[in-house]
Amino acid sequence: LYQPRAVSFTEAPATVAGLVHQRKRWMYGYLQNIVKHRASFLRLDALGWFGMPNLVFLHFLVFPLFVVSLPYMIRVTEWTTVEGLLAFALGLWGMDTTIAALATLVDREDPRDLLLAPIQRVLWPFFLLGVFFLVWGRILRRRVVGWNKLVRQGDLAREGPRVVR
Repeated sequence: LYQPRAVSFTEAPATVAGLVHQRKRWMYGYLQNIVKHRASFLRLDALGWFGMPNLVFLHFLVFPLFVVSLPYMIRVTEWTTVEGLLAFALGLWGMDTTIAALATLVDREDPRDLLLAPIQRVLWPFFLLGVFFLVWGRILRRRVVGWNKLVRQGDLAREGPRVVR
């Protein structure tokens, strides 16, 4: 149900270690949901056809596929010119920046945040890849993945909520 005046409060991790713990907890939770609801793959509706496969692909298969595709990505310069590759990369960057700028405008966010977008696009997938290997390393060694729940700092209470209109 869409609610145009919905207000949500959240407190993000304040440190990189807290972010790693949060992402490990979320990734492990995704895996638990996939295992728990594995019968949903057999459903003949949107959940069975799209929801569950999307969950598996985006949170688990994309990481090993990325590692396997790295040698081919490195060799792409042999299949095309450097100028063609640069034009393709700049086109993708331009499209991504345009979409981020539109989202920033629609959400009435600070446009200076767009300066961080290219850094996030480069570093975030590698960060998630590291988290993926941490979680699967613990699973394969049959160690429990601790929840390491976020310690609330109360920053939201001190600063007050930021309402986006």
